[in-house]
Amino acid sequence: MKIVFFGDSYTQGTPYPTDYKNIWPNIVAKHFGADAVNKYVAGGSNHAIMRNYIRFFREDSCDLAIIMWSHWNRNEVHVKEKVYQMQPSSKSFPLDYTSEYYKNRNLQVDWEDFLDKIWLCEKITVDNLLQGCCFEIDKTFNKPKHWFPHNMHGLALKKTVCGHPHISEHKNIARAFIKHIEDCELL
Repeated sequence: MKIVFFGDSYTQGTPYPTDYKNIWPNIVAKHFGADAVNKYVAGGSNHAIMRNYIRFFREDSCDLAIIMWSHWNRNEVHVKEKVYQMQPSSKSFPLDYTSEYYKNRNLQVDWEDFLDKIWLCEKITVDNLLQGCCFEIDKTFNKPKHWFPHNMHGLALKKTVCGHPHISEHKNIARAFIKHIEDCELL
């Protein structure tokens, strides 16, 4: 059995290594007797998460896919051969550039693009997909059939210096996922 996890640094388990047994994806996979495949993009935009998802399913399959989307308006900028992941509080670029970038963005287009990604993933893998968001979504939308009801940022009461869940919180996050997967009979 194989569970594939897609997401940003919250899915990676930052600042802990992906092979560390006590990060939430590995705890969830172990609970179900499955192999964990972690297809994260550290600091990744939803565009990057979507690319990983499509590339995986072009070549492979799994028993359950879990996508934890990043913030809905996280973007990326391509400069020559390099891709910079951005969000309003990004440190990838000078603050004045980031502020100017988002000041001139049509955030409604970003929101609709986020919803399109959720819908498209639902079409690619209908029954064995659980989606959610690492951050609270302050907008109302029609959630897909299997939507994780919590955001990981909110589940983690204790955080590391970099703002990610402290290792002690990974068990709580995993428990919430396990309960939801079992309640929805996804495996």
